[in-house]
Amino acid sequence: MQRHLLACSWLLVVAGFVIGCSSGPTAGFSTGPGDPRVVGTWRLAERGFFQDSVYTIRIDTVNYNRDTTFYVIRRYGTTNPQTLTFEHDGKLTTEGSEVSYYRPINNYRVDPDALRPDSDTLRLNLFISTNGANVRFQQALRVRQDSLLIIPPCNACYIKFVRSQ
Repeated sequence: MQRHLLACSWLLVVAGFVIGCSSGPTAGFSTGPGDPRVVGTWRLAERGFFQDSVYTIRIDTVNYNRDTTFYVIRRYGTTNPQTLTFEHDGKLTTEGSEVSYYRPINNYRVDPDALRPDSDTLRLNLFISTNGANVRFQQALRVRQDSLLIIPPCNACYIKFVRSQ
């Protein structure tokens, strides 16, 4: 009798674990309504970033690897558009390989207050759903009429979008 009770208890624990894993906390996650300043589809227009380059020089009979970093500004045309779409319900979708960094992000929220009181820079909260949890990280954001500038946390980097729809 005690073996059957132990087996039933073990079965209930395993069943509870399976049911708990199948309906994770991310299923009904919502950040609330989207910010009207950013709602819509934005096309990637320009990126500024640092790129690493490694090259080899030969002095006498010895090879030396040199690592250098240089700043790149890349502009994107209207053919094969790379887009971010900020939905009214706080959802975020992407299209294109150049914005693949944002692909795992499902939700967003723009904080209503500025990053600093003397600035027009806002906080863009981005949420990644992973392993049954929602992980938030922030990037700086500037919105001006039909342009949107996302400022990642690297010195002098930026991603500029123009309103598509």
